[in-house]
Amino acid sequence: MRHRGATASPPPSRTRRSLRGALVLLLIGALVGLAVVGYTALRSGDKAKSQEPSSAPSAEPVVTNVALGKVTGKLDETRAQEVSDQVAGLVTGYLEWAYLGDYPRTDWGTPPGFTARAAKQFAKDMRRYPGLTNQPRGGEITQVSEVVEQLTVDILAPKGDPAGATGRYKVTFQADSAAGSQVVMASGRLVLAPVDGTWQIVGYYAGQGAESVGGQS
Repeated sequence: MRHRGATASPPPSRTRRSLRGALVLLLIGALVGLAVVGYTALRSGDKAKSQEPSSAPSAEPVVTNVALGKVTGKLDETRAQEVSDQVAGLVTGYLEWAYLGDYPRTDWGTPPGFTARAAKQFAKDMRRYPGLTNQPRGGEITQVSEVVEQLTVDILAPKGDPAGATGRYKVTFQADSAAGSQVVMASGRLVLAPVDGTWQIVGYYAGQGAESVGGQS
């Protein structure tokens, strides 16, 4: 549990570079702009007396649990943990941008950590599939609190060379508004690959979207 808050290797041979490049391109081509399905819309809670918007920070505290999942290929434990930490950092950055922060909120710009192509597709899907962010209710929510993030990182490492990863997430938080308080859960996964020497998000999938799992007035 954690609270939010390499030595260079010799250049690979031409054949190895070609194989690795093909794997990365295949991964990106297959995963960028994945269809988002199964969205369950946020439901309004019981009506309550009107309340003034909160001006206090709304994302404290945030508890993040990260687990290393399946590693496909030969990758030593130390290297696998390094990759997991890098991927987890990008996933938590996305979750903070998509669901947390200060409210009321109406501004959702470019998601952090995405390739330009994936970010462009995400901007379209964000309007079509509201479960990807809190945008549909951002102007109504007054505070987000009691945040718990569960992350599992799976790694693809053919021949011991990390070529892709998947960050599966589930985030749960309390959302307060003039209509009352709700406990909201959102889950999905982000697909990442090393692009231009750094890990970046190349695809996404919101299998369960965002769902209200409890409410009180």
